[in-house]
Amino acid sequence: MKTKLILLLFCTIFLLNFVSSEKVGVVITFPDNSIYAQCLDVSEDTSGFDLLNELSLKTTWSDVSTYGHQLCQINNVGDEVSGNYCSYNGKYWGFFKEKGNDWQYLPVGFDAGDKCWNNDLNSYLGHYCTKEGDLIGLRYGEYGEIPEYYSFDDICSPLNLKDVKVYVDDKREGGVNENGGEIEAKAGSKISFKIELENNYLFDEEFSIEDVKAKITFEDIRESEKFKDLDFEENDLEKMEIVLPLNLSEGDYEIELEISGEDTNNIEHEINIDYDLEIIKGDEYLEELITEEVNTQSNEFKEDEKSQEVIKKTPLIYKNQEIETTRANIEESFLKKNIVVILLIIFLLFLMLLIILITLIIRK
Repeated sequence: MKTKLILLLFCTIFLLNFVSSEKVGVVITFPDNSIYAQCLDVSEDTSGFDLLNELSLKTTWSDVSTYGHQLCQINNVGDEVSGNYCSYNGKYWGFFKEKGNDWQYLPVGFDAGDKCWNNDLNSYLGHYCTKEGDLIGLRYGEYGEIPEYYSFDDICSPLNLKDVKVYVDDKREGGVNENGGEIEAKAGSKISFKIELENNYLFDEEFSIEDVKAKITFEDIRESEKFKDLDFEENDLEKMEIVLPLNLSEGDYEIELEISGEDTNNIEHEINIDYDLEIIKGDEYLEELITEEVNTQSNEFKEDEKSQEVIKKTPLIYKNQEIETTRANIEESFLKKNIVVILLIIFLLFLMLLIILITLIIRK
């Protein structure tokens, strides 16, 4: 019996990794005009009732009626529960949804009915269900009093990419910033990124963003940099560099900048910026570099009294080096391919075992 429970728990956890989650912002305005805001990470189509129960604040609800649960109090502010309803004294917790940078009264409740509301403000069927990017407002007061307005990004995007400056071979690239842009470079160029991040959360001085990292990806090149933890209103500036391969051909490419961090509410934040890269010289530039290197070596040989003997031996030395390098590359490639095949077989065996275990559980 214990084995079955363990297997069921394992399978459940395994499948939950594939359930999509959504970020929803919540803004609460109290009677004294104090503001509380929180970003919640919930599963798709979560009801308003379940959403608000995820808040760090205490919520008090009525019993279920034909209108579902009614919100009576938040952090003991509001009305007493009166059976299936909240006692009414002319004020109540208004339920709003942002639309077009303004608050709109929701025509449905938190969890009444079996279906999700269709997001039509003229429809009264169903109950509110979460969608990615929703911004919900709550205010205790009379009809017509609305919450203080803040944007979804104010609440759910506290990790802000404040500034990006890009340099190609130490020369500032104009028109390229935190929003992207086009970079011109040559094969073998050094591209530097100066990245400034900030914590722009407005609502809690104890709020911080931790494990902040940036990653630059170009073809097979990946460079990472760790930033300091960003406390309230703090920022950090770091520099990252990549060197382009010498064998790049002339053409268009892409450089990806990824930034990530996790806040004190265990919400993960990501920023992704794509930069267009144009290589203005390819093989010609490579030939230039090789010719320059050959000329330099030739001059060094000429300055040496025994240069003629060295030059005669050089082709043989280079040939032997090339053979050894080729042999090493072949062995390394063969080893990598074998490792990949072995890992793939292990993964397939694991999946087969998992399917067999699930089948046995169902049959028993």
